[in-house]
Amino acid sequence: MIDHIYLPVKDIDRSLQFYAALLTPLDFAGRWDFKGQDGWPDLYGFGGDRPRFWLKRSTTTFPELYVAFIATSTEAVEKAYAAALANGGADNGAPGPRPQFSDGYYAANVLDPDGYSLEICFKPWLYDGSDPVSSRAQRQPTEGHDVRTAPPTQQQAGGDMGEIRPFRVEVHEAAIDDLRGRLAGTRWPEREPVGGWSMGIPLAYVQELAGYWAKSYEMRRVAGRLNRYEQFLTTIDGVDVHFLHVRSPVAGATPCVMTHGWPGSVIEFIKVIDPLVDPVGHGGEASDALELVIPSLPGYGWSGKPTVTGWNVEKIAQAWIELMDRLGYERWVAQGGDWGRWSVRRSGGWPIRRS
Repeated sequence: MIDHIYLPVKDIDRSLQFYAALLTPLDFAGRWDFKGQDGWPDLYGFGGDRPRFWLKRSTTTFPELYVAFIATSTEAVEKAYAAALANGGADNGAPGPRPQFSDGYYAANVLDPDGYSLEICFKPWLYDGSDPVSSRAQRQPTEGHDVRTAPPTQQQAGGDMGEIRPFRVEVHEAAIDDLRGRLAGTRWPEREPVGGWSMGIPLAYVQELAGYWAKSYEMRRVAGRLNRYEQFLTTIDGVDVHFLHVRSPVAGATPCVMTHGWPGSVIEFIKVIDPLVDPVGHGGEASDALELVIPSLPGYGWSGKPTVTGWNVEKIAQAWIELMDRLGYERWVAQGGDWGRWSVRRSGGWPIRRS
């Protein structure tokens, strides 16, 4: 699975042959869908009705780039690896388990004709519901209990279980001054000896970003945008969960829990909240209206930090079910991006408990 990437290549015909062979076992629709048309003569896209993987004819390549492709099985990894070697690729790691990453992780590594490092990997937890937990984490658990077996007294709570407490984002001047002071005190490295991004993020770009945070980013304005909506905290299995609860003016609106990813926060949903809860006021249909619950993942934003292990995507899915249950929703839909989508997928496999 890739959602989209542009890869500059020198010999477009050679690269088309290589990637067509590599990607066919990975279910990328088996054909090139965009062939230098619509005013883009040097751009080629592969991957079904909405191309996700693009090659761009270029005189400059960046071999430091690393691209990982998801396979649906170990057999698909091996087929793609063999196809890559048969079509101009070079071996960079034969197919096999990669226990240093995660139990069940199976991958192969190749170099494409331009020297790009490619990984073809199979992650079983994407398909069988198992945990994406590294073997290192299993051998060396963090101190304390697992959240799935820890007694309630082991899990520190900021409030009574089941209580829903109002919340507002507060940004204090002392915190702003502290951040600006730390940014101003940054010890910058020397400038990179080459132009562009070939050696990583350019120093000037990082300095511009730091300057934006120090001088231009309006933290209180962002807090004000969040505080337009009702926010709450509730404690689930010892962790305070922060969430926005935005009700719709449309009677019978569909309840929906929206989950951000890593790195991310509830702020990324700000621009879509109003159109989703009030589609009529934004040119849509009343039947499209949603009533939104937007939680911060544990350890993110204003949610608490777990003090025990076990807060994987399945655990978060169960927590969201508990949250929706507390809010009185019997049936609801879910949306998530990045890591949020895995919690969404897992939430569909758990029964919703009703007392």
